[in-house]
This record gives sequence, structure tokens and C-alpha cells, in this order.
Amino acid sequence: MHANSADGCDRKWGGMSQRVAPLIVAATAFIAILLLAAPAALATGWAVVPEDGYIERQDRGDPWAATLYGGVVSKERMTTLLYKQHQATLETDTAFAGGSLSRRIGQWRKGFSFELEGGAGYRFSNEDAGEIWGALFARYDRFPWNDTVYTSIAISTGLNYATRVSEIEYDDNNSKLLHYLAPEITFASPNNKNLEGVLRLHHRSGVFGVFNGVRSGTNVVTLGLRKRFDFDR
Repeated sequence: MHANSADGCDRKWGGMSQRVAPLIVAATAFIAILLLAAPAALATGWAVVPEDGYIERQDRGDPWAATLYGGVVSKERMTTLLYKQHQATLETDTAFAGGSLSRRIGQWRKGFSFELEGGAGYRFSNEDAGEIWGALFARYDRFPWNDTVYTSIAISTGLNYATRVSEIEYDDNNSKLLHYLAPEITFASPNNKNLEGVLRLHHRSGVFGVFNGVRSGTNVVTLGLRKRFDFDR
């Protein structure tokens, strides 16, 4: 009975992998092109959607942002951490600290904006490994309570490179280069949107085997602080 259940689960994930893989490959290729082109794009201004800069800053804060955050690693699946927090456990003997620099590059309608981010971090204590990543974030910030607490949610797709493969990621295959996904929620005073508290799930994985057959990954539950500013003024 257990064997049949396991076979069914494998077939389910296998089918999902075949459907998701082309999308992930296309998305990561797109992100790689964006990251390579970002310096020239931002310097010339063609990548920025035309907008009233003053209104945009008043609405969302300044376009550039520096973020520092840290947390602890969990062996739980990402879905457990997101939807079943009461069942999740954290590996407090492995910690993570990192930082990132991001730039808002445009917006869509009134609630959505897009950002490019580059970051670096380090896993220490039980594990010693560095990480670097680049990602494109989509953010939504139109909530009815924003006059009380300015709130935004965001999710990314990108690439993450680690100097050493985590023991948590070891299975039949492993890779230092994996997909980077970082859902986050931010909070700020409506009177100072340039200083935000950040709750982020720092996640790197093989996306059902898309990256060198890797089907595992690493999750880090992090808290951080983000400061927005404007290089362009």
C-alpha cells in the first residue's frame, strides 16, 4: 500500500516537472539576460517604465533599496513553511545572513511593480557556504489598510549559486547553481515608506529536477530591514 502511494506521488511530481520545466528554463534564461543587460539598461533609462517620479516615490518609496536580513535553515518543504507553520521545525544550528541591492524598474497598472535584485549571503555554524543570486521580483502593494500599515507582498524568479552544496540538498544529484525563489512580505509606516521590515523565505532548489536532476532544496526563514533611497536624484 505504501509502495503504491509512493509510486503515485512520484508519477504526480514527474508529470508536474514535465509541465513546469519549460517555464522555469525560459524564466531563468530571461532573468540571466536581464541581469547581464541591467547596468546598461538602468544607465540609459530605457528599462524604466515612464512614470511621474515624484508620485511614484510618494506612493511606493524610492526606487533603489538595500536590504540586510538573517535567519535559520529549515529542512521542511516550502509548502509546509508557507501553509502549515505550526508543523514546521527550524534547524537552529545552521544560520544565514545576507544582503541585497535592488532597483524598481517599472510598474503595471496601479498595484504591481517590478524590481531587479542582486544579493550575497553566507551560511555558517553547522555549514559554511557562500551564496550569490540575481532575481526579478514582482510586487503588489494595494491593500485597504495601507493608511495604517503600508504593506507589500512579492515573489521572485532567478538564479542562486552556492560555493558548497548543502547537506540538505544532497540527493542522487546535486548542483551549486539552482533556481532562486523568495516570497516576502514587507511592512512600513505610511509616513516613511523608505524604511521597511521584511519577512522573507529564502529558497533555492532544483525545481523538480530542472537543474541537473536536483529535486531537493534549502529554505531559510529570514527577518530583515530594508532602506530605500534614490541614486538617480
